[in-house]
Amino acid sequence: PRDIRGLRMFTLEDVPVGGIGGGEFHRIRSEIASTVRGRLRWTCEDLYGGRRVLPTAQSASLLLPPFILHTMEAVEHGSALVVIANTLYDPDDASTHDTYPAAEFRALQARYLADAR
Repeated sequence: PRDIRGLRMFTLEDVPVGGIGGGEFHRIRSEIASTVRGRLRWTCEDLYGGRRVLPTAQSASLLLPPFILHTMEAVEHGSALVVIANTLYDPDDASTHDTYPAAEFRALQARYLADAR
């Protein structure tokens, strides 16, 4: 019910080798994730089962639209990224938390794939 469109930026710094983030998807939010230090490996999957593993080096950016399950893994010590998001976020207001777990994505994916048959 609340309009959460907006613009914000956040950083993740000093991600250790093997450190994993994400494992989530968004229904509204798009993100631009830019590697500012080190190297990251992204795994992205859509509702129709398409899956890609995308390595990103320093100065590389990745657009993550809604309904893409995404997971990031640091492949170099001290990796860092900046994320620009097109939604507002208030930690005290759950209606702004447009982040959903992989299990919910899998349930949606199963419905989409069943409908496609």
